[in-house]
Amino acid sequence: MAVLNFVSRLRALVYKNGYVKLPTQHNENVDDSIAEIMRDQETGEISEAAVRAEGEEKATFFVWVLVLASSISGLLFGYDTGVISGTLVTIGSDLGPEQLSNTQKELITSATTLGALIGGLAAGMISDFVGRKPVLAAANVVFIGGAIAQAVCHTVAAMIGGRFLIGIGVGLAACMAPLFIAELSPTKLRGRLVTVNVVFITGGQVISYGIGAAFESSPGGWRWMVGLGAVPAALQLVMLPFLPESPRILVRSGNLEQAEKNMAKIYAHATPEQVAQKVKLLRASVQESIDIQNNTTFVQRFKSILTIPVNRRALIVACGLQARILVRRGHLEQAEKNMAKIYAHATLEQVAQKVKLLRASVQESIDIQNSTTFLQRFKSIITVPVNRRALIVACGLQGFQQLCGFNTLVYYSATLFKSIGFDKPTAVGLIIAGTNFIFTLVALKYIDIVGRRKIMLFTPPGMIFGLTLASISFYYLTKSTGGVLVDGAKYPTTWSSLVLFSMVFYVASYATGLGNQSELFALEVRGIGASIATSANWAANLVIGATYLSLMHAITPSGAFGFYAGLCLLGWIFCIFCYPETAGLSLEEVKLIFRNDFGIKASERLRATKRELRERGDEPESP
Repeated sequence: MAVLNFVSRLRALVYKNGYVKLPTQHNENVDDSIAEIMRDQETGEISEAAVRAEGEEKATFFVWVLVLASSISGLLFGYDTGVISGTLVTIGSDLGPEQLSNTQKELITSATTLGALIGGLAAGMISDFVGRKPVLAAANVVFIGGAIAQAVCHTVAAMIGGRFLIGIGVGLAACMAPLFIAELSPTKLRGRLVTVNVVFITGGQVISYGIGAAFESSPGGWRWMVGLGAVPAALQLVMLPFLPESPRILVRSGNLEQAEKNMAKIYAHATPEQVAQKVKLLRASVQESIDIQNNTTFVQRFKSILTIPVNRRALIVACGLQARILVRRGHLEQAEKNMAKIYAHATLEQVAQKVKLLRASVQESIDIQNSTTFLQRFKSIITVPVNRRALIVACGLQGFQQLCGFNTLVYYSATLFKSIGFDKPTAVGLIIAGTNFIFTLVALKYIDIVGRRKIMLFTPPGMIFGLTLASISFYYLTKSTGGVLVDGAKYPTTWSSLVLFSMVFYVASYATGLGNQSELFALEVRGIGASIATSANWAANLVIGATYLSLMHAITPSGAFGFYAGLCLLGWIFCIFCYPETAGLSLEEVKLIFRNDFGIKASERLRATKRELRERGDEPESP
């Protein structure tokens, strides 16, 4: 095993060259404990071999099983948000004496978003206390209940209630699934594996459009569309008891033996000593979060995600890590088992080291949690600059995702295509869903190769072009009807086809760039930050979903898509100045770059420093 002083050299280079300034308040005891755990007993030098185990190129079979099973939540998310498009054009007068009005369509659609806003806000906070798996189980129960409620309803009010239940499940799943996956993913593969959940979301939308097209002409077929959403929810509910808990959760609850077993599964090629070391580090990190929680109130921690720069910037971009949950609960054995599964090509010693590093990180969070109350930690996400910056970035990106108008196509594509003259609007909408799915796969392949920031900078111009082209196409399409869409009107096929092309181009750009978010929050405020970021997403989604049809009527379709193009431009500018590159950085390193600003330059310098150390041979290769 390579014995190195990589960590100390990296920190020295970073701080010496001003890449990241030292914080005014710093827990040196935690740093000392981490260094001690990483120190080689023979030479006394710091070894980074355990950390480099995260850089493996392939995920283990255990990790893939975990990711795929967890991503069923994403499938449910996509299915239940996409199925409404076909439902709105086939429901007819089944819920009343007349066809649904635009207002009723907006209420039915936005009820899901309102439920998701509530579910997303609660998910992260609850999971900090009960773990990730119970929240996912609750989401499945709500999904099943909502699907049944929709399938048997006979009034608009009952349909709205069923969609609201579905929304709560969507909010819980949207927050927890990527969080659960991220916490059991190797650093180098984290973006790619979390994107698998996004692939399942888009896959769920494709399935919903396919089923919608199949039942489009069947009397009462929409009931089958919404009711079938209970099937994958029941499947995941049955699978959840067999999925391992995060090593971070196990460590927090004191189950060190199981945490170590889980860590060993993650790092299948790590030595037992390395697995034990990793659990120890994880335990230290968990302890820090606990200390913070015990000494701060919920309001203080909530505020810290806005006031602490690290948390604030992280909040804008992401959710969190699951292995830390096991360590946080004290289940070191299970955490180590899970880690060994994730890092199947690491030696047992490297797994142990990984667990120790994770344990130290968790211990720091435990210390913070023990010295703060939930309200204090809630407040700290606003008052602590690191947390506040992370929050700004996370919420900014989440808002950007929605305000650019993407979900108007998810919710209303069939309605839109029917209005411009397509005979099979749900089938045409399947083209949009398929495009989203295919280009999400592109993002999955290249997100960790090209880098998150680069993709986010290059794809918005494509979105702006697509929306602008749609605005122009709608202008000429509707000239004969006074600039507005009129049901039953005969529109030129050329302009209708160009509208479809512009939508496909826009969706392709969106799926490639905005389908992935990084994890940026400190552990002690991660659940709070994830909840706020998710809620920001659904709040913006609620605005878009509840106003789209009214906006089309008020400022014409051309004006509406031009408006979305302008919002997309603002989001692009935000990414340029506020979104740092996180590819190749560990969660701890991501936290460092937010200490003084949004970390655009600090991130690049830190990544360059790491490359320099590797080229000089000061950093070992992955085992």
